[in-house]
Amino acid sequence: MLYFSTFLTFLFLHRYLGSARNVLLSLVFLNGFHPSAIISGPVGGWSVADEAIFYALFPFLFRSIRTLRTALIWLMTGAFIGYQISKVLGARYPNQSEYFQFFSFSVQFPIFLMGIVGYFVWKELIASANPETRKTISLMLLGVTGVLYWALLPFTNRTLYPTSLVCLMLVVALSLHPWPVLVNGITRFLGKISYSIYLLHFFIFINLQEYLYQLKIRGAEQLTLCFGGTLLLTIPLAYITWRWIEEPGIRLGRHVIAKFEARKLEGKDASFILSRLAATGDGN
Repeated sequence: MLYFSTFLTFLFLHRYLGSARNVLLSLVFLNGFHPSAIISGPVGGWSVADEAIFYALFPFLFRSIRTLRTALIWLMTGAFIGYQISKVLGARYPNQSEYFQFFSFSVQFPIFLMGIVGYFVWKELIASANPETRKTISLMLLGVTGVLYWALLPFTNRTLYPTSLVCLMLVVALSLHPWPVLVNGITRFLGKISYSIYLLHFFIFINLQEYLYQLKIRGAEQLTLCFGGTLLLTIPLAYITWRWIEEPGIRLGRHVIAKFEARKLEGKDASFILSRLAATGDGN
């Protein structure tokens, strides 16, 4: 899907593509290490670059973070170190300050750690709680989440961590109780195709915004038309790419992984491996 998005960027938003070297770095998921390359390649691909670095580190994190306490220590340490790296390198290279203040992995890493904290909060504190207590706490958290998020708008680099903490609270609130207004068939469907939505919506939004600008449509009217138009056009397109690009790609990846696993297990008794844990199992 990332490669398809790169192809669409070449066709429709070529000015965002960047140099050939930077595009190549994005195609092999190494653009996150270079300030000028991270925003090259597919539009919005900078976040995929940071995710790729996190996935490379994940086996180490999985072995190191086993409890909520260790997750919190990692989060506090990671946030402090990330902030210091951002501050020092941003001042040292002012022309690349936006990279060091927002796009770089050192800045984004604590947000990944927040997700890990959220998992252990659920595992150690929530999973065994009384259902009625969970509903009450969830409702309170949702109220606080809404107020805090509204207070933090408009979003800036400086509010990155506070707004991320608010989103963590939202995740915890919905793990306490999945309120149907927020967790339902529609939102689950949008979650399934969200990666395609993310990569495709730029092509709709940017061109639609430019078109409305030419028509001299501004302010709230422009915002409403941009949001509605982007939503209306992106969702069906994202479903198509999810169905015909993402899912076949996932199956291909599982097939390749299964081949590697088969080589490692050659000559060994692999009958103890549960089918639901196999790389070729069903589901996304």
